[in-house]
Amino acid sequence: MIDINNIAELVENLKKKINTYHGKFAENEMLVRYAVVDPLLRALGWELDNPEQVIPEYKTERGRADYALFIKEKNPHGPVAFIEVKAWRKLDDEALRQTATYAVDEGVNYIVITDGDQWALYDMYKNIPLKDKKVLSWSLLDDDPFEVTFKALSIANTRKFGIKPSEPLFTIVPKPEMEETKPKETKEAFTRKTVQKLILEILANSGKPLTRKEIVEQVREHVKLTEKDLEPVKSGLPRWEANVRWVLTGLAKGGLIESQGKNKWIITEKGRAFLGGKQEKNNTEP
Repeated sequence: MIDINNIAELVENLKKKINTYHGKFAENEMLVRYAVVDPLLRALGWELDNPEQVIPEYKTERGRADYALFIKEKNPHGPVAFIEVKAWRKLDDEALRQTATYAVDEGVNYIVITDGDQWALYDMYKNIPLKDKKVLSWSLLDDDPFEVTFKALSIANTRKFGIKPSEPLFTIVPKPEMEETKPKETKEAFTRKTVQKLILEILANSGKPLTRKEIVEQVREHVKLTEKDLEPVKSGLPRWEANVRWVLTGLAKGGLIESQGKNKWIITEKGRAFLGGKQEKNNTEP
């Protein structure tokens, strides 16, 4: 089963691995495949030891693709995608053109190129210039782990390969209760009401003003997100983050939190009373 939070945690670990061993990865393409690409593909539901799903060093008329991925529901007659891996920081236009040529010769719909850090997915069936065929790209080093997770789901072993998932595939599972000094985990779904309470708990226990970014990051640590939560909204933010920021604005307007300096927030006495159930529910909820 594909688990969003497990993928995000893996991305964090892979980022540390790349930062630690980038020198070795720059010299050894196979090490990139073994240490970075293989773990991510497994997390995305690919059984690397199952030739019905993955064949390494797949032979084409003009060369070998590093990986050929198979999904019978999408293409019963051959691979649905080729993956080309290069050593760290060795990605170039030639790698893209080479892999695109393999795909065109074999009638393969998608190609993925990566150096372990940078990833890019291309739809070869689009009748447009090659550079414009890019569907998604992401960086393990530079992008937020949940943003990477959302984008990487486009190459997961599902019938939705090649597109951004749009239907919930994952359920929210509550984490164990945290220590007393930290916000308690809720068993409720990821709703604005739940986020409102969590933000107040985070600020009540922080002991110092927190920036909006710090609050958003801490909220993320205390909830499990569904695939739908990770979908982007019009602003480009994931749905869950947009909701957290909206709730923050509502809490400020209601006087439950207040600004301390530039973009730093604390809980007010009114917020503490609200959190403790000492006042009736008001109209502060967005």
